[in-house]
Amino acid sequence: MLHTMKKGRRPEDEILKQKAEALLKKKSAKTIPKLSEVDTLELVHKLEVHKIELELQNEELRLAKDQARIAADNYIELYDFAPSGYFTLSRKGEIMELNLQAARMLGKAREQLKHHGFAFFVAENAKNAFNLYLGKVFLSNSLESCEIMMVPGNNLPVYLHLSGLADKKGEKCRVTVVDITERKQAEEAYLESEIRYHQLIEQVRDIIFTLSLKGLFSSLNREFELKTGWAVKEWIGKPFSDIIHPEDVTLAMERFSGIIQGFTSNAISLRIKTKSGGYIPFEIMGSRQIKNETTIGLLGVGRDITERRLAEQELIIAKQKAEESDRLKSAFLANVSHEIRTPMNGILGFADLLKEPGVNQHEQEKYIGIIQKSGTRLLGIINDVVDISRIEAGLVTCTISEVNVNEKMEFIYNFFSPQIEHKGIGFSCKNDLPPAEAIIKTDGEKINAILTNLVYNSIKFTHAGSIEFGYKRKDAFLEFYVKDTGIGISEAHKKIIFERFMQGGKIITKNFEGTGLGLSISKAYVEILGGKIRVESEEGEGAAFYFTIPYIPVQEKSRNQIIPVPAEGWTNLVKDLKILIADDDETSQFYIKAITRQFSGIVLQAKTGSEAVRLCQENLDIDLVFMDIRMPNMDGYIATRQIRKFNKKAVIIAQTAYALSGDREKAMEAGCNAYIAKPINKNDFLNLIHQHFL
Repeated sequence: MLHTMKKGRRPEDEILKQKAEALLKKKSAKTIPKLSEVDTLELVHKLEVHKIELELQNEELRLAKDQARIAADNYIELYDFAPSGYFTLSRKGEIMELNLQAARMLGKAREQLKHHGFAFFVAENAKNAFNLYLGKVFLSNSLESCEIMMVPGNNLPVYLHLSGLADKKGEKCRVTVVDITERKQAEEAYLESEIRYHQLIEQVRDIIFTLSLKGLFSSLNREFELKTGWAVKEWIGKPFSDIIHPEDVTLAMERFSGIIQGFTSNAISLRIKTKSGGYIPFEIMGSRQIKNETTIGLLGVGRDITERRLAEQELIIAKQKAEESDRLKSAFLANVSHEIRTPMNGILGFADLLKEPGVNQHEQEKYIGIIQKSGTRLLGIINDVVDISRIEAGLVTCTISEVNVNEKMEFIYNFFSPQIEHKGIGFSCKNDLPPAEAIIKTDGEKINAILTNLVYNSIKFTHAGSIEFGYKRKDAFLEFYVKDTGIGISEAHKKIIFERFMQGGKIITKNFEGTGLGLSISKAYVEILGGKIRVESEEGEGAAFYFTIPYIPVQEKSRNQIIPVPAEGWTNLVKDLKILIADDDETSQFYIKAITRQFSGIVLQAKTGSEAVRLCQENLDIDLVFMDIRMPNMDGYIATRQIRKFNKKAVIIAQTAYALSGDREKAMEAGCNAYIAKPINKNDFLNLIHQHFL
């Protein structure tokens, strides 16, 4: 056995043996004592045993070394061919070691990359982020991660995920790198798709919303804000039922439940609450939201049907008015027949009496006075019928000139004084402006007609007490009034007092002479002049009529000069107006832009009501807005109301091709300064500009 082991000795073992023998001889010459033969044999035996033990240990060490070498080879193979990149970086970011996959990621040979700066391959816009990350790795005792874009040697950008940990000495760090380019590209594609989706949703002129299974809002598009005035963030996470009119909640929740359960559903009409406290009618369509074959909520589309409802209501009102108009016109014809026959009877009857012999001078004068009074009454009836016909046909225009308001008031007072004195009631007139300020630009004939109608109306319905009329200046308007102590008007009748063929809120009767057109004509004239008319009264307590006209004083230098409207050259006085034309018809936009060219500076254009509101918000210095009443998305009434919330100064002129009854009143109530019907007459159009800017 010993012989076999000796044969198996390696050269290095023999060298070690020789060194050991030399050391032993040297040591034994000094320290080892002389031994007996028995002791020597025993010592030799022990040495042989120890030698065998050493040779066995040496064999084990050799085997362990071979295994370590194999393990190292395996580690190097795993390290180099791992799917992830491995880098060892210095504190300065130099590459100390890297595997083959890391070299492939950077597009260069491994030997070329050693001692090369890692940051060299980092995209320019990501270098700061990488430097911060590297500093964080060396400051932290834990694993740190980041994602950066790199531009390797092949110049094709890649996205990498870095996970780094510094060694205990803090001199280097080991970084594991994973290529996440495909994931990033997928994320970017998804994000781009989401952006396109949201852009599409935001451009839709309907409200798009989603609800959770509990009926809570999970998303809303911007149209929701434009329509309702609410901010989207105010309703995310809140119940859909809270924004619905209380009377519509049951229907809405029943339909919501049915859709979630998979039943088909038709559109339903719901009233949605606005931030201002009102309600807008919407037509709502809904469908299930499904993800991974599981219902996760509801997708809804809401369309504003205000215009449809208004149109339906206008049709109903128009039908009712047409029927009422037929009834009133029948009564009117009967009354006109009576009114004409009555003064004609006086004229013809007393004319015959004048022919009879024996009529003395006193009787002649009396008969002639009756004939003159009847003729005046007949002329008034004819004038009323002609005026209302011209108003109905849209033929009434303004002739603007210098008018002395105080002189007009004095004329009315002198004209009616004899009649009122004969009736035995008081009569007074009050002027607010001194003579120097009482000369204004307006239509004097219409002012005269309005005051005549109102004073005559008071005389007709006042049997005791007094009548007072006058005016006061209120900011940019003159407010005229006629007050009496007559029979008064009930609350219900005040709503229709200005309708055609009405007297005191009742259909024209024989109780009082007249056609029932005076107040209607007065109202039309007031509005043509750019003002408003109203009545305050209680039944049995008299009545007070008020109307306004624009106060446009005449400058001292222009006194006594007639200024027709539109006057040639007046547009030179108005310059550089910032104008918004809100009209979905391109021809109308072009026409208005053309006739405002002389005095416009910047001209903005909008095709929808919501676009008009946005442009006014972005341009608070707008001087003039031409607001078409009928536009897609949001009508002119709603748009005007929204604009008036943040802009009280801009002049807004309503325009419409429909010109339905009540449009003018609705436009004024919405906040418009004036109203004009299409087709737009150039002179009428310029007259409005003249009234508001000169």
